[in-house]
Amino acid sequence: MQDSPRQIDCDVTADTAISEHDDKIVEEQVRILYSNATSSLLASLIVATLTTIALSGVAAQLHLGTWMSAMVFISLVRLVLVQIYNRYRMRRSAMFWRCWYTGATFVAGLIWGGLGLILEPSWPVEHQVVVFMALAGITAGAITSYAVVYRTYTIFVTPVMILLGTKIMTEISTTRTTMGLFILLFTSMLMLIAYRHSRSISESLLLNMENHRLAESAAESNRKLKNQIEKFERTEHSLHEAQRIAHIGNWELDIIKNELAWSNEVYRILGLEPQSVEASYERFLDLVHPDDQETVVNKVKKAYLKQQTYSFAHRIL
Repeated sequence: MQDSPRQIDCDVTADTAISEHDDKIVEEQVRILYSNATSSLLASLIVATLTTIALSGVAAQLHLGTWMSAMVFISLVRLVLVQIYNRYRMRRSAMFWRCWYTGATFVAGLIWGGLGLILEPSWPVEHQVVVFMALAGITAGAITSYAVVYRTYTIFVTPVMILLGTKIMTEISTTRTTMGLFILLFTSMLMLIAYRHSRSISESLLLNMENHRLAESAAESNRKLKNQIEKFERTEHSLHEAQRIAHIGNWELDIIKNELAWSNEVYRILGLEPQSVEASYERFLDLVHPDDQETVVNKVKKAYLKQQTYSFAHRIL
């Protein structure tokens, strides 16, 4: 069943100009995203649980409980999304799955940013440090999970840092301003590292696919060459068989290199086993009847000098 043209669908994009090669890169990027999802979600839940335990004595229980519940909920939703992808990924495009993954990641970023909104200046320093460490760790660790698609990483990190920065900057003071600048600098460094990581992965994927294409091309060339060799061998076999039946042979002489080649039937006509001796003009003359050797030499020399064909009969031993 096709979607209505008016329906907004993540699978309907303006990527018709993307080459097939680029589509394969997107497919591989999405595969990496989903393959990393389970472990990153598990790590995220562990950090969220430890943070909740650490803040349980200072944070409002309703706020903290709501935040943790939201974290568990979005994690379960994303796990279900991973299972759906693993089962039905061939039914929709990679852009469709990337769109849904990025959307769920954005929601997760909002929830992590909500932890910054829970933060209160009245908390002891060690509890404030817990919040900063949790958010810094989760955004830095997300590079390995999300930066394979740079847009996905930025969509995750942006709400986290904006909400945290907004909370910090609600009070104007030198300390708060310094902390805000520190968050801005930290976020910029994360973005730069994520961009380089994403670019490195894309280049690696591109190189792997190019190597795969070259390997396939080489395999196809080898297959064609093998077919040509087999066809040539069949043709050569048919020629040898026809010459054997008609008792007619052929030979080729490279005058410059003084190299002579006889067909199998020429060997038989001369009373030799095929390929039993190395063919040469001198050996040929040795097999010509002594009374005909001079005639043969003169005929061959005349044909060579005048660039003419020749035809004559002679006896062999």
